[in-house]
Amino acid sequence: MPRAATYGRIWSERRGSSSTVTSDEDDRPIPESDSFSSDLSELESESEYNPDTEDEDLVKNKPREHKFKLHENVWVKPRGCFEWFRGSVKKIREPHSSRGTKKRGTLYLVVFRRHHTNMRDIFSSTEGTIKPDTPRVRALVRMAS
Repeated sequence: MPRAATYGRIWSERRGSSSTVTSDEDDRPIPESDSFSSDLSELESESEYNPDTEDEDLVKNKPREHKFKLHENVWVKPRGCFEWFRGSVKKIREPHSSRGTKKRGTLYLVVFRRHHTNMRDIFSSTEGTIKPDTPRVRALVRMAS
């Protein structure tokens, strides 16, 4: 309590006001340890560091490999476009180590409708440009639009 009164007195003195609160408690100096105290504690050593809570967001946002089936309904986001479109998987290509497509994972040829035109493109679930058509994903697409 005396801390707030002290700040109020300092404020009124800076503003040039002649009204100051005087009492025995307010005249006591504030110890330096109290003026710079914090509710946060610092780590004593690096062995106390627990990265599990800090890295959760990175793991949640990481695109996961999802296996789609032929003719399955999906949501796709074409390159250079900010919108998601509903489409259907027409062809699946498994990665071959000799072709260098192993890094992209399984590729899916998807036919989707964009601006009254049927279009097709290749998507990979590891890139995050293709999602399954589930109620949760539909809600996320609506929120993004």
